[in-house]
Amino acid sequence: MSGASNESGLSVAVVMCTYNGAQFVAEQLESLFAQTRQPDHLVIVDDASTDDTYALVEQLCTQRPPGMRLTLECNARNLGYVANFDHALSLADEDILFLCDQDDIWHAGKVERMVREFACRPDLDLLHTDARLVDAAGEPLGYGLFSALELSESDRAALHAGRGFDVVLRHSVVTGATAAVRRDAARRAAPFPAHWVHDEWLAITCALSGRIDCLEEAWIDYRQHGGNQLGAAKRSGRERFASGASRRALMQRIEARLEVLLERLDVGQFIASDAQRDALRDRLCHARVRAHLPVRTFARIGRVAKEWARGGYGRHSFGLRSAVADLAGLG
Repeated sequence: MSGASNESGLSVAVVMCTYNGAQFVAEQLESLFAQTRQPDHLVIVDDASTDDTYALVEQLCTQRPPGMRLTLECNARNLGYVANFDHALSLADEDILFLCDQDDIWHAGKVERMVREFACRPDLDLLHTDARLVDAAGEPLGYGLFSALELSESDRAALHAGRGFDVVLRHSVVTGATAAVRRDAARRAAPFPAHWVHDEWLAITCALSGRIDCLEEAWIDYRQHGGNQLGAAKRSGRERFASGASRRALMQRIEARLEVLLERLDVGQFIASDAQRDALRDRLCHARVRAHLPVRTFARIGRVAKEWARGGYGRHSFGLRSAVADLAGLG
């Protein structure tokens, strides 16, 4: 265990999921092995890759620093990235669990900086950071992850002030590749529902009963390439005004996710205040309105106007921009 570990008193695991990642996984592992605060445990679960990922990872891990425990598994069948992360996280018993993709590059001080934040803030359940977006060759794209996610200054201020639930209820701002979570919070969140992306699920469940926050510095190079399972490419103005069909599909996914979360609350898996439950129901109501807008123009105008009047677009979407998109994107 490194000196940094002794100072913090917190044990650390890095949990990586791989799938057909042979092209980039060596750089990712090299960046893990070069951390100024070495992880105590490295968990890697390959999701039945059809390339040489597992064999390559097995060979590369022989070069890990002394004292770094290794758990390496290969699934007999492909589970999908959400179920795979759910399983992989269950294999780590350390205090702080870092989520790790297979194709990024971590900056050398990432683990040390984030563990320090957890050590001085015992109420903090999840911490995520900005990232420098790079292309397949590792060349910077000229903007960061928070910019691509449209994480505004007011959003960041709300996260810092302990109002993370309000932020993550409105839109997705936590990227798993940049995040670390306390073990107990990860255990509470399991099992991850199929409707949710694992990082969004961890973010909102941690925000319900604990505290989430962000570091505004970029601590990884977040690679954007054709094989990303999830990515963060910056959207153009045209993409923001996506077709009605794609917006309906998104709202239907949000509708299904919120229904699952409310069901988990009803059976006592998580604790939420009355205000949080009311906010979740209100968000669900807004998603249902947007998911089921009428095709006919005049009927649509009336439904959008009603939702605007009750404040749904301001509380749960991007205000006028979202309302105009619902009116304009009839395709």
